Amino acid sequence: MRVTMWEFAVDVDERLLGCSPESLREQLAEYERGERREFDVDVRFPTPLPAT
Repeated sequence: MRVTMWEFAVDVDERLLGCSPESLREQLAEYERGERREFDVDVRFPTPLPAT
């Protein structure tokens, strides 16, 4: 999914998130407005981590 915050677009692999895309977008909007300081999202890391 593609999200935008402060006019920057970022691609996020929603399969790794422990929330719905709608919840993430809402939390990002709250953060952007200064209403939130942290996110309530679990992130699942793939095992094994891909080599960079």
